[in-house]
Amino acid sequence: MTSAAETSADWPELLQRVADACGGGVALSLAAAYGGREIYIPQADGIDESHPLALTLGLAAARMVADILSPGKIVIPMGPTSSVRRRKAAMRAMRREGRTNAEAARALGIHIRTVEIRHQRDRELGIDTSDAREADLFGE
Repeated sequence: MTSAAETSADWPELLQRVADACGGGVALSLAAAYGGREIYIPQADGIDESHPLALTLGLAAARMVADILSPGKIVIPMGPTSSVRRRKAAMRAMRREGRTNAEAARALGIHIRTVEIRHQRDRELGIDTSDAREADLFGE
């Protein structure tokens, strides 16, 4: 099994910095809790036990992260907590259920073009993504 430290070289630079200073577990917890969101990082001494970062990471780790990232607003990358595989599977399942691309995009919080591209790639790979409702729309 590969450890977090061994795989962090593939992570976004911000998460690599956190992993190098605090460990891969802290970086993963940060990404899992705040990935894809803009958060405000206060001064390290402004973080107490009740601060959301302290509740998520622990007080010592939260203060260390604040020292590493510096105060201010920052977008936390999703990094390895984003599961492309799970999203692909969800798109395929919705397609089999007969849901439209727009419905799948809305349900997953992604752009409709992302769904269209996924289905196109699936067709190119020979993965059946047929949808009877879509065929009926075009009189086929």
